[in-house]
Amino acid sequence: CATRSTRGTCRRRSPPAWSGSSRACPTCAARSPARPLLHGDAQQHNFLSSPSGAVLIDAAPYFGHPEMDLALVDVFQPVPAGVFRAYREVRPIDPDLEHRRELWRLPAYLAVVAVAGTYLDRLARAIAHCQGR
Repeated sequence: CATRSTRGTCRRRSPPAWSGSSRACPTCAARSPARPLLHGDAQQHNFLSSPSGAVLIDAAPYFGHPEMDLALVDVFQPVPAGVFRAYREVRPIDPDLEHRRELWRLPAYLAVVAVAGTYLDRLARAIAHCQGR
């Protein structure tokens, strides 16, 4: 039940305005062959490197589209091209990711807006991009 009325009967809520974005902007919607476990906050500040290897920290894991972590890894600053080359050795990257990158970044932008009050401009540009403007 989406919501309950005051009489205890169940009524459906209207879907949010953005819920049809995959139909409105097909390039913003990607199919995923599987829903792997994601880091959930994959940005370069959440990797520690040592002589014994790399470790992911500050994880907020969930199952989702693998492009989500790829879109977030360079959300705050660029990463070396070798990061994406190494990823491609394990799994191909869809060339259309560039068209969907801002869609996957929307939750990160919203989090920064909520916590710091910044990134409103990036959020607005991302929404416009996904609407095809």
